[in-house]
Amino acid sequence: NFAYEYITKDYMADEISEEITQTLMSNPRALEAFDTAIKREFVKSTIASLVGPDKIDAVSGAIEPYLIYQHNVRSSFDYSIEIRHFQPEAEKDPIWRSFFDAGLYYKVKEKFSCQKILTGFAAKSNEFRLGFFSNLSQLDSELKNQNYLFRENLTIRAEELQALAAMTDEEKCRFVAETMRLNVYLNQIRAELVSCTVDENGIIAELKTASFIDSQNEIEMEIGFYMPQLKKPCEFLVSITEPTLAPKIHLLYDENTMEVRTYPFLDEEADLLEKATQMPGEVYICPKGWIYPIKGVVFIVDER
Repeated sequence: NFAYEYITKDYMADEISEEITQTLMSNPRALEAFDTAIKREFVKSTIASLVGPDKIDAVSGAIEPYLIYQHNVRSSFDYSIEIRHFQPEAEKDPIWRSFFDAGLYYKVKEKFSCQKILTGFAAKSNEFRLGFFSNLSQLDSELKNQNYLFRENLTIRAEELQALAAMTDEEKCRFVAETMRLNVYLNQIRAELVSCTVDENGIIAELKTASFIDSQNEIEMEIGFYMPQLKKPCEFLVSITEPTLAPKIHLLYDENTMEVRTYPFLDEEADLLEKATQMPGEVYICPKGWIYPIKGVVFIVDER
């Protein structure tokens, strides 16, 4: 009887322990009572049981930054690129007519929107930058310790860039506001263009919002602009640099005069399940689920 009672108690203890473990693992509210450090150790132990001791450091190291810091995570990601021909005689903007040769340049319209938490901005800041970079070798140094909301590659000749750099500060702002028609909305409130810098590295636009940037809550952002794009080379890279849920990427072009090659480098499952939908004059890509850095799509445009 004593042996039976001992074995029964030991079995019941194991059963209760297993039920407690299952409750903790499946109920986030139960884990809230524990210290953050203990919860991180719990995650690490769970990973070790799944991948083994040899891979625990690699896998937990990839997850750890998201457990310690608040990171940018994007949803409602929608990126549209429209490549247009333009006729100088029909173009209303004088800068397009005088600066950019229709035989050398396309006129590109881009629209970008998403929802995200704007981490990395100074407390009570209401200023930010957009960068259009022609010198990609200088991109890393240009971006250090600076709050860029959006970055794009600017493919124009050195002659046109030098002519833009020679403009007065007022003319540079007018070029960005009227020729590029830059519009930025944060939570449906339009941001104000403050100043512009143009040099051999490209164009930097500084803007400010009517209220402080909230680094704790998700914000809705919309960006739209036109920009010149050399016909040769003509490439577009849509890069996923932050965890993004089901991004929508759309390219529009003139199928009679242009030919587009599409190279998606997304997650393997997304590539298998959601190939690029390519129809005459457009390419549409919308992978399912989360896409993690660094992934994206490259479009190469050739003249027919």
